[in-house]
Amino acid sequence: MALDHYVSQVHLKRFYSPSLDELMHATRKSDLKTFTPRSNDVCRTDEGNTNDFLSEPRAIEEFLKTIEGKYNAAVTLLETGKPNNEAIYVVADFLSYLLTCTPAAMRMNANLVEEHIEAMAKAAEAKAAFEPPPSELAGDSLTELLDRGGIKVVVDRKVHKQSALPRS
Repeated sequence: MALDHYVSQVHLKRFYSPSLDELMHATRKSDLKTFTPRSNDVCRTDEGNTNDFLSEPRAIEEFLKTIEGKYNAAVTLLETGKPNNEAIYVVADFLSYLLTCTPAAMRMNANLVEEHIEAMAKAAEAKAAFEPPPSELAGDSLTELLDRGGIKVVVDRKVHKQSALPRS
């Protein structure tokens, strides 16, 4: 089972404390106790980047391999005000991952996805993309069932326990 980091280790290493060598100050969310972990020990979850809805379930992890090693150099170029195309690509891709694939992003975006699916279903029904409703539904259409709460679109929020967040 893979332990995937939802905050990249190369990013976490930027939080290492000079006084702690290769450790950082962190606060555990569950009990608010402080500790000094390595980047490898925090912000990770079992199989967090595995998505069984993709044709290649580990595609997210493979994507991250193409940008994580370039992240620090890209940030340095941005900090100096001299970003090149690759730096922009790396930072944009990393931010896209953070906004869509991390546990918090999946939880926060679930309502938007549910609303979008519901709207698409109603639009498809309006264009007669579905067979007429079965008699078991008493003739109610998909739109009617959605509007009155007879059925509901529910997106799996894929909630994960998180070990800790770094403190700066």
